[in-house]
Amino acid sequence: MDGTQLKALQLAMEDFLPPGTKPPKNADAMTQCLYRIETYDAWLQRGEKMTFVHFTPKEQERCGLRPEVMDPGASYAISDDGVILKRD
Repeated sequence: MDGTQLKALQLAMEDFLPPGTKPPKNADAMTQCLYRIETYDAWLQRGEKMTFVHFTPKEQERCGLRPEVMDPGASYAISDDGVILKRD
């Protein structure tokens, strides 16, 4: 991973789960799990003057919970200048 990709990953992580973000009080186990960045795997792919980043939750592997959420994670396209071009 080069510096441009590392910066893209950092920007996507900070947007996806900003530092200091905590689950709501009395959150269930699944919500608590999904609020932890270590629950996710990250996939990076270089494009032309951009990096694509995708976060995939691994709640069963990382939290011992049966996947219930239909949310497939989050995807980003981040320019080499450090601008989030798209988020899904």
